[in-house]
Amino acid sequence: MISPKRLEDLYLDSSFVCERIDTGFDIASLVSIHAEISKSILPIQKDNNAKYSGYGLQSDDVDDVYYGSLQQTRVHAKDHSYIEIKKFSFHEKRNSLGEKFATVFEKFPFSLFQGRVLITQPGCQIPQHNDGKFRLTLHVPILTNSQCLFDIGGERIHLPADGSSYILNTRSEHSFVNNGTDDRVHLVFSLWPICVTNPSTRFHDEYVQFYERARLVRGA
Repeated sequence: MISPKRLEDLYLDSSFVCERIDTGFDIASLVSIHAEISKSILPIQKDNNAKYSGYGLQSDDVDDVYYGSLQQTRVHAKDHSYIEIKKFSFHEKRNSLGEKFATVFEKFPFSLFQGRVLITQPGCQIPQHNDGKFRLTLHVPILTNSQCLFDIGGERIHLPADGSSYILNTRSEHSFVNNGTDDRVHLVFSLWPICVTNPSTRFHDEYVQFYERARLVRGA
């Protein structure tokens, strides 16, 4: 299992691409939960992509508890600048769907934010982009195929649904394609610098930049 100290190391390592975590999730159980949710909660389209959709597991939006965390808040440029198109929210509070995946949340020794179940259909392509200066992304694959591929940090990688979890350095330019014949379904979470508990002195600048430059203050 990953430690908060290891998470800090990843934040400070701009060259890392993907960190596998041996979480040992029961994938059949997670797939069953997703299938049950899908009977009553329809996914919504994400990023204006007809083959990309999902539903939320966390939301700070009391008027949109299932989909608020899927709404894009920023458009990122290659230089990591951004244009805000919606007021930022951490999406920290678990909704009723998130509670069904409680075993996932409880597995990690740090907070998870903006939890979503994201579905990419066959033929889905997500163009090159970055997620901004401060965000790493945690993926828990539950359904996939070998032709679901990320191009990230100069590498092409596939994340298998084998019970493991993966932290991707989505601060780097990355793209994705599903060239297979089956849907890919991942649980996806945002990791911010505040996920690091008891940060060391060397991590102080990352915290300062996170709060002062991005102005992402809890409760603001």
